[in-house]
Formats: sequence, C-alpha cells, structure tokens
Amino acid sequence: MGRNKALVPIDGIPMALHMATILSQGGCVDVFLVGPQGPLQSLGLKIISQTNQGHHPLFGVAAALEQSSLAHMLFAPCDLINLEPIHIQALLSTGGPCVAVCEGQVHPLLTVLPTAWAPKALALAMSNSPAMRLISDLPQIELPAPSLMDANTPDDMPR
Repeated sequence: MGRNKALVPIDGIPMALHMATILSQGGCVDVFLVGPQGPLQSLGLKIISQTNQGHHPLFGVAAALEQSSLAHMLFAPCDLINLEPIHIQALLSTGGPCVAVCEGQVHPLLTVLPTAWAPKALALAMSNSPAMRLISDLPQIELPAPSLMDANTPDDMPR
C-alpha cells in the first residue's frame, strides 16, 4: 500500500477501525491494535507495542500473547476487508485454538492462539520462520470465499 495499512480508509474509516468493529460485532470483548504506538494512537484503541523492531508478523503476535491475561487470543489482520462478524463468531465458537481456512487457503494470522504460545511465536519470528509453522497443527475452520482476501495493493480495495 505504500503506507501503514491500519490507516488506509475503507469507506472513509481506517482499516484498523473497520476490523475493530467487525471483531466487536463478532463477539470479541476487548480489541487491541498491535504495532507502533505513534501512528496508531490517533485511532483511539488500546495498543500493544512490539518491543522487537523486526517486521515479521509473529513479533506482534508474540507481544500480544505475552501481554495477555487470557487463556486464548483471536488475531485478525486489518487488511481482511471481506471478513464479517459471522466469521469471527465461527472462530470463537470453537472455544479454543483454531485457524481460518477458505477453499484450501490457510490464513495463519486469522487464528485463535493460546497465550502460552508467546515464546514459540517469538522464537519463530526471531528465526524468520513462516507464520504457518505456528498454526500448522491447529483445527481448521472453513470460512466462505472471499472472506480471506487480503488488501495488499490499492487495486485490492473496494471501489
């Protein structure tokens, strides 16, 4: 996108706030952003800061898991622009760890993880291992197309 995706608007609303609404409507009680404090502060949500400056997505996952007092956390990237509350409900209804899949495509960052996995996520991030290694053995929850479509370029955004 050429800039922080969390701030890119969808229908005039920053992606991160759009996703926060989906998560809340889907049953998440607390919604946090994970990333750099500065740019995200303007969104008005609680922020979990990454202490490691690496760009691997599992650094953020590890930071969130480490700072949580819950048994499990649901993770959802802000760029899943077709995700709906019913999809979040499907993941939460398992009551435990799981990962989203759509037509054979597993999305390693739309997942429910045990907070005890913080060291595992950090070790994988530090070794630059794929995020798929963290979730490879989790039960898969099938979601309908196109729920897992990432918005990675301006052309992926809704018109």
